Amino acid sequence: MNRHEPIQFLMTREVSSIQVNAPLSDARKLLAKAPFHHLPVCNGQTLVGILSKTDIRALTLESFVTDPETVDAWLDQQHSIAQVMTYEPIVLRPTETIVKAAEYFASGEFHALPVVDERNHLVGMLTTTDIARWVASA
Repeated sequence: MNRHEPIQFLMTREVSSIQVNAPLSDARKLLAKAPFHHLPVCNGQTLVGILSKTDIRALTLESFVTDPETVDAWLDQQHSIAQVMTYEPIVLRPTETIVKAAEYFASGEFHALPVVDERNHLVGMLTTTDIARWVASA
């Protein structure tokens, strides 16, 4: 187990993302069905932000309204992805080390970080689960 290995060997390469101009309800639906909690937001291939289940949950009427169509219509009328997402998230490069990623995660502030290339194109995601699996496999 070499903690100075590049994260490209641990990161998830097949990453779901959403375009910044998509309806917020599309992001809600994707996150509701997905096993992940963070959704990279792109403009074309370029990462521009990140959106989490918590970001959307803070806005929804789900506590008061059980009809998903009503929730989605309200979300799309009141908010956009650009208004809700976190801009310029902390990112990693595929060549950064596992220990560097672990330092970010150790702060407790992050549980997933987008991985981008030199053009800021999304190429993967690294999560605390990826790190835990790596440690457990050693």
